Amino acid sequence: MDPPVVAAVLTLAGSILTLAGAVFLFRRGKSLEKQSINRAILAEIHRLLEVVKEHIDWKGRRDPKFPLIPFATPVYEKHLDNIGSLDDEIVTQVVRLYGFVAYLNALQALRQQYHDAGKSAEFAEQYESSLLRLVSDFEGKFDRAFERYRILDPGGGKS
Repeated sequence: MDPPVVAAVLTLAGSILTLAGAVFLFRRGKSLEKQSINRAILAEIHRLLEVVKEHIDWKGRRDPKFPLIPFATPVYEKHLDNIGSLDDEIVTQVVRLYGFVAYLNALQALRQQYHDAGKSAEFAEQYESSLLRLVSDFEGKFDRAFERYRILDPGGGKS
């Protein structure tokens, strides 16, 4: 083969390998980013489910002199634009759960108005049933994803 042709073929091969490497690195980076987003959202969901269960056991939620602290969702809020990065098998449940949490937070904000209107019992009943429904609707829905993304506490159990 002619030396200029060999040089051109080697240059082309080098360019193809460089391009293939860049594509591989780009796709690998996107894959790692997607995994991180899924893991972060799932960790927050796990925390929310645990906090809601603890909240159900807290007797102060029925007493208007104790404030109801909204359920924090900073990870979801930060990654709302990345909702397409969530695994297909969980995305619908993620959106449903966070919609439910937003509803609970809005309901919490209305407690004083219920109290002022003499409707504390109605608020307590609605709030209680909403907390219980969140747990019953979503407990177990994310277990496979929790396992896949290793959402575990340091003691070896789920966190």
